[in-house]
Amino acid sequence: MVENLLHETRQHIADSDKQAERVKEAFNDSVDDLVHKSKHALKRARISAEDLADDWTRTVRKYPLSSVSAGVVTGLLVGGLIGWLIGRSR
Repeated sequence: MVENLLHETRQHIADSDKQAERVKEAFNDSVDDLVHKSKHALKRARISAEDLADDWTRTVRKYPLSSVSAGVVTGLLVGGLIGWLIGRSR
């Protein structure tokens, strides 16, 4: 009876160890997959940012006057909005 109980206990511990190993492997696989996907997403984001910067550079070179004018107008509008918000909060 005691030997049978010890045998079942050992078997249960061995099964639990196998299950823990499977959980560990699944977790490691998930982490590795997440790291791979994150690196891929960062690479795509970097490429997109470089493409956007290249597009802006081409646009500024092609239309320098309107690009600078748009920048100045945007700066004035943002500055005026910030000044209005600060003056309004007092």
